[in-house]
Amino acid sequence: MRRHALHLIAPLLFCATLWSTTDAVQAATAAPPLGALANATYAGLVEQPVTLRDGVWEGEPYVPGGASRPRVMLVPGFRITGDLDGNGDPETVALLAVSGGGSGTFSHLAVAGWDAKGRVRVRAVAPLGDRVQVRYARIEAGELRIDTVEAGEGDGACCPGEKRTRNWRLVADALEEGEAITTGRLGPDDLGGGITWRLTHLDRDKGVPLSGAPTLNYAEGKLTGFSGCNRYFGSVEAGQAPGEVKIGPLGATRKACAPTAMELESDFLRRLGAVEKFMFRTGRLVLSYRDGEGIGRLLFRAGE
Repeated sequence: MRRHALHLIAPLLFCATLWSTTDAVQAATAAPPLGALANATYAGLVEQPVTLRDGVWEGEPYVPGGASRPRVMLVPGFRITGDLDGNGDPETVALLAVSGGGSGTFSHLAVAGWDAKGRVRVRAVAPLGDRVQVRYARIEAGELRIDTVEAGEGDGACCPGEKRTRNWRLVADALEEGEAITTGRLGPDDLGGGITWRLTHLDRDKGVPLSGAPTLNYAEGKLTGFSGCNRYFGSVEAGQAPGEVKIGPLGATRKACAPTAMELESDFLRRLGAVEKFMFRTGRLVLSYRDGEGIGRLLFRAGE
């Protein structure tokens, strides 16, 4: 298990900005930022090349007047930089999500650099797969390496459980994938590995301040961490399907804090105790919990 998740990650809520040629010339020695890629042109995703506008492209409906249509989105928060071609200048690796109105979401990797005039140029696009989870991504020795969770033999589309390490090299203007290595099955131990997970959202639209945010650690079937005011602890058991878990009764110390901290703690522990499943999304940990008749999601990033 890797000790750190994807570390070059931007805030979850992505706000694309226009990137001028002057800006690009001034930053040509650095890898392109996500703002530059949010308005770039990509080939190999659908039948024709598409140009994003503020990180999104939508095609015409498949049926006139219908709701289903092709859609491409630059995935917020995913950006890896490094020298992939050995020329001394770093490239940016980004992630694109392609959907067509159905249940599947196909992820593609995109590599971009600068051209001779200081403009962003997308050099290569390669498929990652349908609903592939990214646990950890990095560039090492000129090679892009990604630890994923994917559907293995007998896995349903909802519940992938096969852990793999995949690798690509940038050759000319193409990403060439090498042989993947299967590293095991997804289980509660993948919550650990020495990582401290810090809460960023109580649900997708309920962010929490970084100062005083709850944390989560896992070791040997136990969860521990800071809950906003006190320290908490509890047990974790694996469910039947990959990623399914049962959180045992949670205990905590009994210190009193400011009302805002106590409210955050109460909200966090209530949700944590109702968690039924975990997954990884672009290097972040996602814990899904039962909230009445719906499902909510606790979002964490790696780091102290």
